[in-house]
Amino acid sequence: MEGATIQRLRSKTVAVGSGKGGVGKSTTSVNIAIVAAKQGYRVALIDLDPLSNIATILDVSSAGLRKVANRVASNSGTLSAF
Repeated sequence: MEGATIQRLRSKTVAVGSGKGGVGKSTTSVNIAIVAAKQGYRVALIDLDPLSNIATILDVSSAGLRKVANRVASNSGTLSAF
């Protein structure tokens, strides 16, 4: 990615993290994403917590997750398709 693109992405990135489990990281992340989406922002919610599953909270089917993974893979990792 070009430097300007990376800078724009960084200026719009929110990360939620904690070393302790059960403190509401996933719930907080989902709520922030929902509020941002309702305000018209394009949102990518990425769950890196191996003990959580935001897809379950949002009721996203396995088929839906595969569809997203296939789109990402087919676009060589670019964000322009989204």
